[in-house]
Amino acid sequence: VLESVDQRLLEIIVVQHYLNKPLSAMQLLNSRDVVFLGASTISRKLEGLSRHGWIESKTDAADRRIKFILPTAKALAYFDRLNALMPE
Repeated sequence: VLESVDQRLLEIIVVQHYLNKPLSAMQLLNSRDVVFLGASTISRKLEGLSRHGWIESKTDAADRRIKFILPTAKALAYFDRLNALMPE
């Protein structure tokens, strides 16, 4: 079970994934206005999500300094299950 803050971060990552606009780690660290957390807390949360298999990072082919944060199959399946529970 995800904590509410973890779920909020994961929601942001998954939505951007479906929009084909993945976020970089730096963009997430600078999203304090959206998630109301400090950069160090966001960093710890991202590490935890990665450790538990919810997200993974991918290096940008054009600029190896940029790491995109992407949802894993586990995260996508989780949101598919949530979506199936929602009434239409």
